[in-house]
Amino acid sequence: TFSPHPANNKNKMARRSAALLLWIQERLSRRGKDIEDEPVYFGMKFEVPPHRHDKFMEEWMRTEKTCSKAKGLDFYQMSKTLTDNTDFWTYTEWDTFEDWMDHCETSDVRDFMDFIEDNDILFTLYPLEAAGDTKREYRSARGPEVARRAAERSSSRVTRRRDREMDADEVDPRETTAHIAVNFHVPPSTHTEFVDAFEDIQDRVVDKEDSNRFYVLRKFATMNHHYVLRGGWDDLDAYMDHITSKTFHNLREMTEDNDIEWYAEPFQVLAGSEDERMDAAVKRA
Repeated sequence: TFSPHPANNKNKMARRSAALLLWIQERLSRRGKDIEDEPVYFGMKFEVPPHRHDKFMEEWMRTEKTCSKAKGLDFYQMSKTLTDNTDFWTYTEWDTFEDWMDHCETSDVRDFMDFIEDNDILFTLYPLEAAGDTKREYRSARGPEVARRAAERSSSRVTRRRDREMDADEVDPRETTAHIAVNFHVPPSTHTEFVDAFEDIQDRVVDKEDSNRFYVLRKFATMNHHYVLRGGWDDLDAYMDHITSKTFHNLREMTEDNDIEWYAEPFQVLAGSEDERMDAAVKRA
C-alpha cells in the first residue's frame, strides 16, 4: 500500500526500483551458467487513467497475440482487478530467464512499452518466486479423472441454464468464473510456518475441489515479506465453498496468530492460456 504523502511514495518506488535492478543484474550476470533451466515468474502492473482504458485495452490485447506464441512461455494471464478503476495486470510463467529476455526484445513488446511511456501509464514489474507444491498448481496437472469430473460439473451447469430457460446472453453471477488474489505480508521469521500452512490448504484444494482451476503461491523476489496467492474457480458457488471450508479457516487463524496481514482482491481474466490448458485437460479425459 502507498502512503498518502507523495515524498514517501517516491521513496518507496525508488527502493523497489533499486531492488528490481539488483535482481535483474544478478540474473544477467548468471546468464548461460547455472540458471539455464530455472523457471521465472513475473507480475506486471499497469496503472491506467480511466479515460485511457479503451486505447490501453486495444494496445494491450495486441501483445496477447505475441504472448500466445512466445517461446518458453508456460502460462500467462491478463486481468483487471475489480476493486478499482485503474489497475491492470499481466502474470507470466517462463521456462527460463533467457526466454523472458527474448520476449522483451520483440518489436511488439517494445512498441507497447513506447505506448506506455507516451501516455503516462505507470508500470511496475514484480519478479516472483515459486512457493508451495508447484507440481499440482493447475488443474490440468492433476490427472484426467479430475478433468473428467470438472467437465461433468460444467455440463450440469449448462443443463440447469436450459432448464431455467435463460436467454443465451443472460448470465447467472453464481455460474461465472471466480478469481481472487490474496496478498500476504508475512514477517520473515514466520515464512516456513506460513508456507507449511498454505501447502496444507493446497492439498485440500487438489484432493477435494474439482472446480478449482489453479491455486498458486508466489513470493515477491525483491521483498522479504510479501506473498500473493492466486486462485481461480469455475463458478462463485465453488469459491464460496472454498473460503467457508475448515481448512481455509485454519489458514486465517494462522495469520491472526502470527500478525500476518492479508488483503483480498477479486479480478476478472480478460485473456490468457488458462482456458487453453483446461480444454487440453478435458480432451485428454
